[in-house]
Amino acid sequence: MKKQKQPLSKSQEDRLYLFIIIAFLIIVGGFVIFLVYGASALILALPILIGGALLLLLPFFIISGLGWLAKKIKDKQDQS
Repeated sequence: MKKQKQPLSKSQEDRLYLFIIIAFLIIVGGFVIFLVYGASALILALPILIGGALLLLLPFFIISGLGWLAKKIKDKQDQS
């Protein structure tokens, strides 16, 4: 029998969609820049595209970090 995959949790699903969107933006954006301006412009644009992707990730990491911190504080208070 084939083993069924577990459904993704909401946070895993959000993370997957975020990475798909960022990969799409970098790949498609890079391809359009390459088609319009050429390879040298693509080389210059890739760090900008990656920097923009990191800016999109920043709020996600902040919210995830705050959630982790709140859970840790709650667990510590429950132990006391």
